[in-house]
Amino acid sequence: MDSVLAELFVAENARDWATFHALLHSEVEWTLIGPDATAVVLGRSAYMDRILAAYESAPGARFSVRRSLRNEAGMVVTELIDNHGDVSIDVFDVRDGQVRRQWEFLLGSTVR
Repeated sequence: MDSVLAELFVAENARDWATFHALLHSEVEWTLIGPDATAVVLGRSAYMDRILAAYESAPGARFSVRRSLRNEAGMVVTELIDNHGDVSIDVFDVRDGQVRRQWEFLLGSTVR
């Protein structure tokens, strides 16, 4: 797995928001694709606001990486599962040691 993402995931699970913040590009784009809606979050501040709100409503949430694939251009695909059994497929564009773009496909717990 990409070392930037490994550090990002450890920081997220540890709620180390200073480290997490530093690993995001100032103009990061985060696209969340769910079964009923898509949301686009633009910029590091908006990203942090969104993720902090998510963990405020689910303080015990944790996740692990099931699989990860990386190409030479810095694109990384991960399959994540949280402690409630919800799965997401995330595609990251990592450049110069920071996450520049993320597409998060929220699959839920009905994945087969």
